[in-house]
Amino acid sequence: MLDMNVYWMEEKFDKDNLKYCLDNFKPIGFYVGLVSGGFGRKTLIDKSIEDKILTCKIKKDQFIFNLNNEPLFIFDRDHEKSFDIRYGLGKYDNKTGSFEDITKLVHTNYKKRQYMEISFSGKIPVEPTEFERAKGLPFYRILK
Repeated sequence: MLDMNVYWMEEKFDKDNLKYCLDNFKPIGFYVGLVSGGFGRKTLIDKSIEDKILTCKIKKDQFIFNLNNEPLFIFDRDHEKSFDIRYGLGKYDNKTGSFEDITKLVHTNYKKRQYMEISFSGKIPVEPTEFERAKGLPFYRILK
């Protein structure tokens, strides 16, 4: 199946999308790994960040992440790829009898082979735009 659960967004909105997600949704996880030529990844950072404050300073081509005002990671933007949204399931809640929804905001820097994902509690809604990244595959935008 062709990327049915990956919602690609336009690169020109990366800064706005990241800021909006951090300001309006609860981040619960931060992961950075190195992607090898195959399917393997070497983990650089894998943190649960529930009940912590994740902030980001955005410079021209960098996202500078801090956790509780301490440096966490500097992610260099790669203009070959934009952020995408991916949906998944989190912890099982015995009270509701279901899994919690989580949303991952994902970015990859192919030149440095870095893969980054920020997990958020809940579902960040998206909708297709009028622009296509390939025939029949639209870009998406975050519903605000």
